[in-house]
Amino acid sequence: MNFRAFRLLTIASFVTGFLGSAPSHAQNAYITNSVSNNVSVIATATNTVIATIPVGSLPVGVAATPDGSRVYIANETDSTVSVIATATNTAIGSPIAVGSVPFGVAVTPDGSKVYVANAGSGNGTTVSVIATASETVIDTVTVGTSPHGVAVTPDGSKVYVANFLDGTVSVIATATDTVIGSPIAVGSSPVGVAVTPDGSKVYVGNFSDDTVSVIATATNTVIATVPVGSVPLGVAVTPDGSKVYVANRSDGTVSVIATATDTVIGSPIPVGSAPEGLAVTPDGSKVYVANGGNGTVSVIATATNTVTGSPITVGSQPGAFGIFIANPMVQSAPPSGKLCNGVYDGTFAGSITVSAGQSCVFVNGGEVRGNITVLGGNLGLIGAAVDVSVTVDGGGSFTLGPGATIGVNLTIANLPASTTANNSVCGSTVRGNLTVNNNAAAIEIGSNAPLVCAGNKIGGNLYAQANTASVQIFDNSVGNNATALRNTGPLDVVGNKVRNILQCVGNTMLIMGGGNTAPIKQGQCS
Repeated sequence: MNFRAFRLLTIASFVTGFLGSAPSHAQNAYITNSVSNNVSVIATATNTVIATIPVGSLPVGVAATPDGSRVYIANETDSTVSVIATATNTAIGSPIAVGSVPFGVAVTPDGSKVYVANAGSGNGTTVSVIATASETVIDTVTVGTSPHGVAVTPDGSKVYVANFLDGTVSVIATATDTVIGSPIAVGSSPVGVAVTPDGSKVYVGNFSDDTVSVIATATNTVIATVPVGSVPLGVAVTPDGSKVYVANRSDGTVSVIATATDTVIGSPIPVGSAPEGLAVTPDGSKVYVANGGNGTVSVIATATNTVTGSPITVGSQPGAFGIFIANPMVQSAPPSGKLCNGVYDGTFAGSITVSAGQSCVFVNGGEVRGNITVLGGNLGLIGAAVDVSVTVDGGGSFTLGPGATIGVNLTIANLPASTTANNSVCGSTVRGNLTVNNNAAAIEIGSNAPLVCAGNKIGGNLYAQANTASVQIFDNSVGNNATALRNTGPLDVVGNKVRNILQCVGNTMLIMGGGNTAPIKQGQCS
């Protein structure tokens, strides 16, 4: 069974059963949802969906432009490509007609051309070439049979195309948009393609024989074949070129290949059901994996090769096949304190209220010279400062850190159980008190994975009281007292350094409470 038939059968089964060099935190992930016919936009600062964009029918392939201004989406059933403007997260213009069943999409490093593999019958041996200046097809290149994955070399000179039914890879010279040399024989049913940052190797996932072929671009020959998991699809290389991540659809895992030896390292990483596409953040710290079988996106921390946080719920049958992480247009500051909806690296001279439907993210030295109050939506502070206090009360989600500084107090209270985002404060400084009270949503203060994000420096007191969901308090330095009282949800208090009194009393589900240091310890924590 070819991949197209396999995918349609999977989608049909899903519908029958049912009837996603700036720090990675400043980027959005664009996840194509094949059954929903839309794209979920994940703010990687908070790992929450901030927009859902209608596109064509059965979108799978995706590619962001290098400048982050646009994202190209291949719609299989429509045989079109939709164009998303990232500044507004809306589809712009009319869909671009290409060949039959467009699948893979890739953009040249200069952003001038988009290459689209047409996998279907009729013209299922072609790649359409789109000029981004006019958003029109300017050429059609004949390749092998049923081309799926496409990838452009870092110098923009060549495009590698995986021909699913031929078991080959074609090479297109971008200067002339013609195929050069003979097809390169790889494994059975190649789909995913990725090029190393130095352009020396191409990694090709072979759907039917559970391997990855390694092509040396100097000779365009296969120099290694690496066994991975069952039904490898998406392939992605880290920005430093040291590792390759491969999504194994049938296993529900991701394999990691060391490029120095072209061998698999470590055990396969369990993710969600039927992972398909995956992409690495530009700083190399995280890998986002679209799980087609259960409508989620998993996030892998590359420092530990483990999944971090809860799965992010997106649309139905996410595929996200391609380079789907894009820099949004970073602005200096929001236009007003009630209209904070974007990514900012400048100074806002006042206070901000974040409401439902907004994603307010300050990065890279950004500063708010007032308070921030979160009533809904999402707040991200990464390498940014708030001069007064931050209050999250009754709704919304947040990611504070690494490198956030809060001048006075941080209060997190009354979050409902419906808040399913990864709410965390790590690697940051709170000069006053940090209070976590009466929350029905999980909260993490500090981190149990210090290589990913460290604990916090809290100048005053740390309070955690009457929370009914999980509260994790790891590796924080507390300038006065730390108190955990009457929490009924799972509670971890581990590895904290408290200057005066550490008190843990009346907590129903203390999971871990050791490794803490304090002159005076009272109650359940040691």
